[in-house]
Amino acid sequence: KSSLYMAPKNAKALRDITRKQETKEALYLYLLQKREESQIAYASTESNIKIIDPAYSLSKAPIGPDKKVVYLGAFLLGMIIPFFLIYTRNLLDTKIHTRKDLEKLIDVNPILGEIPAVSKKQTKTIVKNDHSVLAEALRILRANLDYMLKSTMDAKKPNNIVYITSSVSGEGKSFVSLNLS
Repeated sequence: KSSLYMAPKNAKALRDITRKQETKEALYLYLLQKREESQIAYASTESNIKIIDPAYSLSKAPIGPDKKVVYLGAFLLGMIIPFFLIYTRNLLDTKIHTRKDLEKLIDVNPILGEIPAVSKKQTKTIVKNDHSVLAEALRILRANLDYMLKSTMDAKKPNNIVYITSSVSGEGKSFVSLNLS
């Protein structure tokens, strides 16, 4: 009895499989036919290209750029490009790096001294027996400032006021004023 009930289901599954197989077979035959048609069309077309005159060369060596010229050009570009980059970088630099840069910008004479850059780790105050470059620069600045103030001192104005200013924080206003006092 059970095989009788299964017969319609098996027949339906067989029809589905047969239908799929026939579809795939038809598609395969169609693709084979198109491939053969394209091969026939490719073989039947003639080339319109004709060789009028064969290529000739004066020498058997390969033709290409001269290596010496290429190396010379690369060397010159290697020298010129960094030169222009450095030149434009210096041209666009608006910072004051040296005493000469400051003297070019303003006509204030005299410049009393130069203080070297101080790292964050270095102490903020200079002790009495310190012989570092920074301590000597601050002593020179203090001596020049005292000399200038005494030479310009007026009998009517015995006290002089010195301003230490900057437009940006962190440039050392407190450091200089602390060590000049």
